[in-house]
Amino acid sequence: MSKKIKDTSEKVFKKIITKEVIAQIKIQKIGREFAKEFIPSHTQRRECLRKITSDNEIDQLIKDGQIKKAEKRAITIIRNWK
Repeated sequence: MSKKIKDTSEKVFKKIITKEVIAQIKIQKIGREFAKEFIPSHTQRRECLRKITSDNEIDQLIKDGQIKKAEKRAITIIRNWK
């Protein structure tokens, strides 16, 4: 029974979790590590990372398959954070 549940849930998750979502997670991870060097306050870092998550240009770059450019855009946002 548990194998059947596992197989069914894996099929559902594969449909939900796309390559775009995985790319966004990777960019968030890189951004989080980079932000720790530039932004001392935890609350400011969180706000900055939320900005990265909601950035339309980053979303479009990910959809176009330009992950490296999206990472560079995220790093630029962090560097320019005030």
